[in-house]
Amino acid sequence: RERREDIPLLAEHFLHRYARAHGRNVLRLSSEFSAALCSANWPGNVRE
Repeated sequence: RERREDIPLLAEHFLHRYARAHGRNVLRLSSEFSAALCSANWPGNVRE
């Protein structure tokens, strides 16, 4: 909640991690999707 600028970085990290784990091509998040993630209401902490 306090560090919304970290949300796209976390999303990219997990996207790359799971893509590699499943033998998939690594994708990039679109700017629209990153903006949607940043504008979402995120109750709680990063684990939630």
